[in-house]
Amino acid sequence: MAAASRRGPYRRKASLRNQLRPFSPTPPRAVAGRLLVFRTATGDAGFGAVVEKRADGSRPRTLGRLWIPSVWYMASRPDCVELRHRLRAASPAVLPSLLFCDFARLRDEVQAVEAAGVPALHLDVMDGHFVPNFTYGMPIVEAVRRVTDLPLDAHLMIANPARYVPQFRDAGADVITIHAEAVADPRPVLEQIRSLGAAAGLSINPPTPLAAIEASLPYCDLVLVMSVMPGFGGQEFDEVALGKLRQLKTRIDVSPLREVDGGITTATIGRCAAAGAELFVTGSAIFRHDNYPAAVRELRAAAQAA
Repeated sequence: MAAASRRGPYRRKASLRNQLRPFSPTPPRAVAGRLLVFRTATGDAGFGAVVEKRADGSRPRTLGRLWIPSVWYMASRPDCVELRHRLRAASPAVLPSLLFCDFARLRDEVQAVEAAGVPALHLDVMDGHFVPNFTYGMPIVEAVRRVTDLPLDAHLMIANPARYVPQFRDAGADVITIHAEAVADPRPVLEQIRSLGAAAGLSINPPTPLAAIEASLPYCDLVLVMSVMPGFGGQEFDEVALGKLRQLKTRIDVSPLREVDGGITTATIGRCAAAGAELFVTGSAIFRHDNYPAAVRELRAAAQAA
């Protein structure tokens, strides 16, 4: 009897491997109405769950546990179309900027804002060249990816972003946003981002008119309208962002996600929402609050009241 009970789990695991073997080295995202999600606790290779989700909306079913290579985990992340739909459905979506978190307690901080109900996390990457400040790079993105399944929105305030796009995608970024001011032509970099399976974002600084990125809009999954000059947190909100958001909102030929970043508080978020913003990046309004869930609720309520 004891021997039979030991064989049971091994037979189930072998059966599961046999289901997946024809699709190696990467498993299928969807087969005959089934979506197989491969997830480990850290996002790295390791023992994890294989969860079956059906197109008919029935309850997800855990098929078993097995060793999951990191490439399989990466294959389970949402593509840019799915991610754009998910974030738009969450609007008004408050995205914490991790630049303001306590990096000595990074795991705790990420888990705390995740528990507060945010739909994604925003990572501000600065190189000390394109902007007059230096923050962090791929290692921090990798560290955050290991402790959360939330989409990661990497805002690259760097020169020559095309050189680093693959590394940030490999590190775990789901949205990669570049600055229009950092490249001669954004289109090739936006196409590069999409080719890697990430959502492509394009940001413009307060002095840059929306007309400057007109030709690039069809290749954008997201447009980030800066309401401060990038480089430092805690700046005052610049009203020029509202006009750009209104222009984007009225467009019927393109429909990128509309994101705003800079000076977002309960006093300014309502005006941004009324102008058409869907995603609101804020750091100090959350991480300088004693209660993260309350901070997120207050921000969303102010946006919804607009």
